Amino acid sequence: MDRRFQNTAVGLRADWPYPTVLPYSLKVYPIVQTAPEIDAPRTSQWPWSMHRSLASRRNHGKAEPQNQIYLHVPFCPFLCHFCPLYKLDTPSSQNQSRKQPFVETMLKEIRQYGQTSAAQTPFHSVYFGGGTPTELSPAQLGTLLDALRENFLITDDAEITLEGVARQMLAPGYLAECLDRGFNRISFGSQSLDPEVRRLVGRGDAVSDYPAVIDLARKLNPKVPVNLEIMAGTPGQSLASLERDVETLMQWAPDSLDVLYYVMMHGTRLVEHIQKGTRPSPAMGEELLAMRRFVNKVLPENGYHQVTAEAFARTDRDLFAETSFGGGGELNTILAMGPSAFGVLEGTQYHNVCDLKKYTTLLSQDRYPVHRAKALTHEVSQMRRFMLSLVRLQLPEDLVASYGPARRAVRRWLKAGLVQATTGGYELTETGKLWYNHMQMEVLPSKDRTQSLRMFGSIEEQRFLLQPNAENLRSHERELWLQMRSEGRWKFWLYRMYHALHRIMPFLDRRAIGFTGPRLERKPLRAAAVVQRSLASGSTLVQSR
Repeated sequence: MDRRFQNTAVGLRADWPYPTVLPYSLKVYPIVQTAPEIDAPRTSQWPWSMHRSLASRRNHGKAEPQNQIYLHVPFCPFLCHFCPLYKLDTPSSQNQSRKQPFVETMLKEIRQYGQTSAAQTPFHSVYFGGGTPTELSPAQLGTLLDALRENFLITDDAEITLEGVARQMLAPGYLAECLDRGFNRISFGSQSLDPEVRRLVGRGDAVSDYPAVIDLARKLNPKVPVNLEIMAGTPGQSLASLERDVETLMQWAPDSLDVLYYVMMHGTRLVEHIQKGTRPSPAMGEELLAMRRFVNKVLPENGYHQVTAEAFARTDRDLFAETSFGGGGELNTILAMGPSAFGVLEGTQYHNVCDLKKYTTLLSQDRYPVHRAKALTHEVSQMRRFMLSLVRLQLPEDLVASYGPARRAVRRWLKAGLVQATTGGYELTETGKLWYNHMQMEVLPSKDRTQSLRMFGSIEEQRFLLQPNAENLRSHERELWLQMRSEGRWKFWLYRMYHALHRIMPFLDRRAIGFTGPRLERKPLRAAAVVQRSLASGSTLVQSR
């Protein structure tokens, strides 16, 4: 082992349960971008009937699942350099004429779904995401929320979250009217408080807006939880910078805090800068492990309990996290609407078109704007529950008892000190919480490994990392190289299989299949998110909303 890459603060790599620490995690399963493309279904053709293997066994004798409605608003006042999610890449001023037509189109989609079985499903959380929902006026947001209440069974205690930009929430009367309209939780991103890091990642607002929004929300209604999102491991960010951010955040005391670990997504401006060398490499390996250990230690010491691998709550229920990651029974419903939104309905996973114009056209033709869809079998549904339970840091006893891959994995993880028995099943230990995503990828089915080759990395970039000499690799590339060459009986054969797959990859569909729409889908994604799990226990990425 190269001694330059050892750090006593995080222990020697030889003592790690996995050969490296990478940020990639699976937050949606199956991999939604690899579902087959379909013709946009007419109103009589959607949703599909549930697969018979799932229909006969779904939630038999289990608790009822927690369900979510998600609406994607594709407008932004500025474009963060790291964001891979679909939005219109035009200035806010150029989008004004598009907003009311968009609202009217989304109302049509809501009403169409209101004629389906979704109308009888109880929903426990509603999330307005994007993009930037606060690009819409309180009246427009209220109209959409009223339509949801008219068409669906939203529980009396449902969590209704408005995500947005702090600066817009501070506009006179804006937040007060949104709360009056029925929103009972707000969320906004800061990513970093460090001026240099913010410059590197392209933040376009002011740090002073953040505590001001928290104070305003508490003045308007102390019971409304405020969620704040930051990022760790971004280019140019050090552990010391993250520590300063968290110290300040603890003074602001948001009700919940999401700490998202930066993932390179090809097609974003930030990755283009990293490849050109105008931005430093993101944190991986020892540096990323030190950040995770710091976050997982300091936040609980300050009264936050860990809800998921990246979400911490002080007084917030955070039903968005619960419903996003399959809370409750075997298969929950995520009714997703808006361009690029993806969800699960009646046992079918689906992904909407990543194009506002096409989204509008399809709905005007009485079609659903679905671009990709796949009916889940009982086996796939069980693996979905397994994968998402790892994000929630707990494995239900009935899942482990009934699902062979979970049972076998738990036996290994108990010996490795990654999980421990608890009431109702198993939970990840403090060590397991550091490597939860590698635990996911350890059990990722082989089919998903090969599918991920089509999603991430150009052929040329992956071949570069397969070279025997890693002296010229940057830090994030070296971590992937170490993962590929980690020792083990089966890793040799996986490595050879990876070489062989390169021979046939030119005949496969090499387009990247991202969230960001046709402009970015034409670009092949970097090797950074494929080689690690294709060769052993690295990872496949689906980034969170």
